[in-house]
Amino acid sequence: LEHGWGIKQSDTAAFDYYRLSAEQNFLRGVCSLAECYAHGKGVDESLEKAILLYRRAVQENYPLALYGLAKLLLAHNRDKQEALALLKR
Repeated sequence: LEHGWGIKQSDTAAFDYYRLSAEQNFLRGVCSLAECYAHGKGVDESLEKAILLYRRAVQENYPLALYGLAKLLLAHNRDKQEALALLKR
């Protein structure tokens, strides 16, 4: 749904499905939901919600979350030291 491969593209529908998968603690879904919030895809942009979601997956040492949170922190001039520590994990 996010990319429209074989089906009509819809950021809103993709967001809804990512939210459902995140509710089941599927870590890929948590990270995808964080990306939606970070970039305002299918939902109003919220950097704080994106960071909270990434932190949830980082607690499980999910590699995509480690990278995603570090990238977000660096891109928005947040905690550079934390970002570097995440990338070293």
